[in-house]
Formats: sequence, C-alpha cells, structure tokens
Amino acid sequence: MKKGLVIADAGPVISLALADALGLLHEIFEEFCIPQAVWEEVTRDQNTKFYLDILSTFEGRVRSIAGKNYLSSLLDYGESEALILYKELNASYLMIDDRKARQAAEGMGITCVVSG
Repeated sequence: MKKGLVIADAGPVISLALADALGLLHEIFEEFCIPQAVWEEVTRDQNTKFYLDILSTFEGRVRSIAGKNYLSSLLDYGESEALILYKELNASYLMIDDRKARQAAEGMGITCVVSG
C-alpha cells in the first residue's frame, strides 16, 4: 500500500470504473480524494453503469480547492483543480492520464501516478 494521499483526476476514475476496479483505490492507496470539479465531471451522466460505484467510492472524499483556480486557462477545469488540490493538501501522488496536465504537474514538482 502506498502511504499518503492521492488526488485523482476524472480520466483515471472513469477508467477504473469502466473496468469495475474502483476498489483498487482502497487497496493501493492509504487515502484518496477528488476535487469538486472532477466530481462534477464523473457524476454528470447519471445513466452510466458505474454511476452508483462512483457515488459509493467517493462519498466523503470530494474536496473543494481553498483558493482561486489559477490554472484553468492552461488546463481542463478538473485537471487544474486536481493540481491545485494536490498542492493545498500536500498530497503524495496525483493520478492523472492527460499528457499535457502531467507535464505541467511534474513541472510543479508533483509526483504523478500515470494511468491510461
């Protein structure tokens, strides 16, 4: 099990949900959460087969960023909130699949767990 907190972006959450593997988050990471913008993205379509799995997995694990989203002009809204939340919560890992966002994160000294 990886110690510390992981912040997840929408792509990895959806990929795990499609593979019926959201439970891996509990097995691999000591603690995990998603930013509000990612929550809104992954729960937008209530007709997906994995909607209820996402609800139960992330119940109580959705966090709002404290400050302003200063990265939204550079990155997708969910990705930018994930990077900011990582910094605000002093997280250990960022789970992200988008190359541009991962490069920006690594440029900010963020430790990424790549999926996809």
